[in-house]
Amino acid sequence: MPSYRRHIHSRAFTLVELLVVIAIIGVLVALLLPAVQAARESARRSACGNNLRQIGLASLNFESANDRLPPGYLAGNNWNFPNRPNDSTGNHQMTGVFTFILPYLEAANVADMFGQEIKLGVDTRDFSYFNESPSKPISWAAAQARLSTLLCPSMIPGLPSVSINLMNYGILSGGYPVVEFSTINRTPEEMQLGLTHYQGIPGIWGPAGPYDYYTSTGPRKNDELLGVFGIRSKTRLGQVTDGTSQTLMFGEAPGSVVTNVEEKLTDESKAVVSGFTRGNAWAGFGTLPTLIGLDVAYENGKPKGSSYETKWGYYGSLHGDIVQFCFVDGSVHSFTKSMDTDILHALSTMQAQEVVSTDQL
Repeated sequence: MPSYRRHIHSRAFTLVELLVVIAIIGVLVALLLPAVQAARESARRSACGNNLRQIGLASLNFESANDRLPPGYLAGNNWNFPNRPNDSTGNHQMTGVFTFILPYLEAANVADMFGQEIKLGVDTRDFSYFNESPSKPISWAAAQARLSTLLCPSMIPGLPSVSINLMNYGILSGGYPVVEFSTINRTPEEMQLGLTHYQGIPGIWGPAGPYDYYTSTGPRKNDELLGVFGIRSKTRLGQVTDGTSQTLMFGEAPGSVVTNVEEKLTDESKAVVSGFTRGNAWAGFGTLPTLIGLDVAYENGKPKGSSYETKWGYYGSLHGDIVQFCFVDGSVHSFTKSMDTDILHALSTMQAQEVVSTDQL
């Protein structure tokens, strides 16, 4: 009986077919990658919002234990030289709100270290932790702690390339008095301060002199413009007469993320830099006024060719058009960077009696 053998010939892909398959895969990856990136950013934004919620709850836990919110910052009322760590009332520690809520952020060991050499009572006086750092090595070491709850996962990791702000005092004479540690004449060890990507709300422009007025929406005394965190403040929840759900407590403020901005890097040189250039130390004041709003577009092109994603004087984020804030009641809300600045200002004060409807949030 004759046998039949079946021959099966396999055919390889032609070059054209292989290129078509590669092109299809490339198109699929191009379609899926933005979705994957968006999903990852959504998760990071959610984690950032949770950080703000934890910071807000820590402040409320402090209030439960002390019948008041933590003080904004331990400084003085030297309106001509607000960045000086001493005045007629004595020395000032020049630290702020985050130092007081460390025990409620599972960082009690850092709080214990920070307070070993510095008196941290709201009514006490002591040398500033940064001016006296050689004689306060334990506190200085504590100030270098990296606290994950204070860091937004969307932010560029690591230290800024140019400077770290220790305080943003408020708005005086058209600008912010700032104390900063810059790369100028600083060793790498001196720049290893722990950062925060969040700041407390001291009001529209923070504490200022008794004769300073805010005139954007008509003459108003500065005490009408204050938020919950001020100079050696002892804010009780009952004093937040605008309502705890209508008053901001913390917001995202990671510092400066820029492209092509000229910065002074040493005493002799300047350079055009990009990336994360300026940050904020959690051991510093930890507060920032809301005066100039959220939209950094005004800063772009200054100097020519420069572009900002965030800038140190603004609240902002790397979440696209979204900036998140925590209210005094502990709730977290997202605002767009183009939101009406007058609404942001109204939410920044605690006793100015502005009315903001829920559909404006």
